[in-house]
Amino acid sequence: MDSAITIIVALIAVSGGWAAARFGRVSRLEKRITQLEARERRMWVYCRTLIDHGYRHGDGTPMPPPPEDLYGEDTTP
Repeated sequence: MDSAITIIVALIAVSGGWAAARFGRVSRLEKRITQLEARERRMWVYCRTLIDHGYRHGDGTPMPPPPEDLYGEDTTP
């Protein structure tokens, strides 16, 4: 009887550890997706600025520099 309780407690502990690790991974992935979506929006705005600049000013005017936060804080590969 004691060994059955020990096994049940061990299974509960293992499943709790697995669930915590899984939740942590999902949380990190959601944060990464949010960062990538924000970077994509900044990139889209910059590309749109370049297209508008090309149509308005033609070839003679230098292109605007990219914004400093174009790639944001994300440095993970």
